[in-house]
Amino acid sequence: MRSRFLVLPVVLSLLVSACSASTAPAPTATRAAAPTSAAAPQKAEAPAKAEAPAKAAAPAKSATIRHGQIGTTAGAWDIYVGIEKGFFTAEGITMDLIFMRSNAEVIQAIVGGSLEAGGPTPDAVINAIGKGAEISIVAGQFNRIVYSLMGGPQTKTVADLKGKTLGVSSIKDGSTFLLKRMLAAKGLGEKDYDLVQVGGTPDRLAALKGGAVAAVMLTQPQDFQSVEEGFNRLMLSTDVVRDFQFNVITVKRDWAKANSDVLVRYLRGLSNSARWLYDPKNRAEVLQILIKYTKAQPKHAEMTYDLFLGPTQVMSREGEINMEGMKTVIDIMGETGDLQKPLPTPDKFIDLTYYQKAVQK
Repeated sequence: MRSRFLVLPVVLSLLVSACSASTAPAPTATRAAAPTSAAAPQKAEAPAKAEAPAKAAAPAKSATIRHGQIGTTAGAWDIYVGIEKGFFTAEGITMDLIFMRSNAEVIQAIVGGSLEAGGPTPDAVINAIGKGAEISIVAGQFNRIVYSLMGGPQTKTVADLKGKTLGVSSIKDGSTFLLKRMLAAKGLGEKDYDLVQVGGTPDRLAALKGGAVAAVMLTQPQDFQSVEEGFNRLMLSTDVVRDFQFNVITVKRDWAKANSDVLVRYLRGLSNSARWLYDPKNRAEVLQILIKYTKAQPKHAEMTYDLFLGPTQVMSREGEINMEGMKTVIDIMGETGDLQKPLPTPDKFIDLTYYQKAVQK
């Protein structure tokens, strides 16, 4: 396998950002628009089966959390809900949601202090900790990833990818590790294809549509969209791996210690958002929130809802971490040589102290 970079303006911009100094500048990625369908978030109707924002104890002080998320996908559905329904506001937290292009960008910004929190993938966090980054995983978010390996109109099977170039988020990324295992299960070794870094889900979809790559990994709702546009779903990640922890809430350790009350309130808002998200009574509004943030067509939003919040339970139910999924990530990193034996246990990278305080009754 030859790993190389695709020379596109958007990718060049990403690489410059990823290779910047260790003290990251303020993120320049897109910020989420403020809610438009209602007045101030604190006036939102109290959601069913979750802690009612109106009954929350008055926080000691207000605080802003700058949260970095990779791409505008359904993977941040809980964050979208928390903003729209006032769960963060009820805890005295103002959420500044910033959409970024890569794990490297999110982690650099957390380490550099221009983000308080973010949702990178655990493999990126593990690699960063191995290089000395003082960061920890404090909660789960996207707990059971379902990736579609999408090929172009002329690519009908995984076997057709032999000798071809595949677009990935980055060369060392959770989705890339997962892709390698998926291809291996179909008989393709790392010498049978090339990988090229093109960026997050929207960038990978653009590269596939433009013919720059033969196949990419897509999440929802973009994979549903691409099928309707004539692209071929070659396989699902769950055909090979069911439990694979994806986005995790990550913070800098010294910031967490100095701002423990703020972090606990932020995680409580996240947990309440996730519980409200799973309540079937809220389905119609949950769909509208996804459509607003991802610009998905209603039918694709419906399909994403059924996949994410149905039996598969892709999203965390209340901010918990999928420990079996974390073990799978570590095992795959061992297979690819990114971790050496004896392999570490997940608790080396996780600090549940703040989450446990957030959800205690």
